Amino acid sequence: ISRKGKHVIQTAPEWKMMNNCEDDSKNIFFDVDLWSTWIRENGFTGAVGDRFHGNMICYLNNVHTIWITKDYRIKEMTETLGLPTVDSREKII
Repeated sequence: ISRKGKHVIQTAPEWKMMNNCEDDSKNIFFDVDLWSTWIRENGFTGAVGDRFHGNMICYLNNVHTIWITKDYRIKEMTETLGLPTVDSREKII
């Protein structure tokens, strides 16, 4: 979540969906250092999602992060590392 309405694309379907946008709100990174710098420079305040590495880079840049666990693989990794999670099957509100 960025104050500037920026989005990081992590999958091919996301790219296809966002590619129809005619603004500069989408980004894709192949370099961790550039991605990390971009997160800091764009004022990210939070990250919520089910993609482990996309959340992890935000977490490592001191962005409030919550992992949505939808399978045992992500659940085990987040539990082992003591990361904040919410189960995708839980009713949040």
